[in-house]
Amino acid sequence: DTHNVTIKAATLASITIKGITTVDENSTAKYTCTANYTDGSTKDVTNSTNWSESSDYATINGNGVLTTTNVDSDQNIQISANFEGKSDTHSVTIKGASLSLLTIAGETNVDENSTSSYTCTATYSDGSSQDITSLATWTENSAFSFISETGELTTTEVDADQIVTITASY
Repeated sequence: DTHNVTIKAATLASITIKGITTVDENSTAKYTCTANYTDGSTKDVTNSTNWSESSDYATINGNGVLTTTNVDSDQNIQISANFEGKSDTHSVTIKGASLSLLTIAGETNVDENSTSSYTCTATYSDGSSQDITSLATWTENSAFSFISETGELTTTEVDADQIVTITASY
């Protein structure tokens, strides 16, 4: 007596992208793609996958390396992988640097009836900084001075020393 048996080959059931979901601007992140087969086995197919992304703020290469650019605010993007007719997507947020510190620079003693210029520097969470003197909103708290939108303080005549607090907002 004979009995025929068919040995079934494992077939590709799905693919899965793995990697972080939050990436800083101007940085890179590595993603992997795993093929999942009907027999429960898996195989890393990262370098055999067709990668793509949905944004003007990033690129992804054939090895699954995402490179992000500068963003003005957080950007949500999708990366996609295609392998042998199966596909997967992965949501990623590109985090823009956040403002962490404003610094005013300039003289701490100013003569009456004179002017003095001040600058304002913004420092961001990624360590970068930018002169925002002309972008800041300048205020002061004295009847003996005026500060312009460009950070120039003009003082008037005083009978005694006066303390003025200069504020820059951004």
